[in-house]
Amino acid sequence: MLRYVQTGEAQGPLSEEIDALVDAFNEDREWVNRVLTYEQETEMRCRRAREEALEQGIEQGIEQGIEQGIEQGMDRLGARRSSY
Repeated sequence: MLRYVQTGEAQGPLSEEIDALVDAFNEDREWVNRVLTYEQETEMRCRRAREEALEQGIEQGIEQGIEQGIEQGMDRLGARRSSY
């Protein structure tokens, strides 16, 4: 089986059966196109999800940075007032 996966050469009953099925499915162009279309759509969905996650992460990071900056500014302002 491993040799078949690596080389595409069918040697033995299992790999010969698999090879025959692969040939049969490859001859069905409609099936091949559906599989490729599904794979392409899945890849596009994954790519979009990664892009959206990155955008959300950047937005959250900016928001957290602003909040921390405000808190630090307030802490410094409070420290200055208490030293008077």
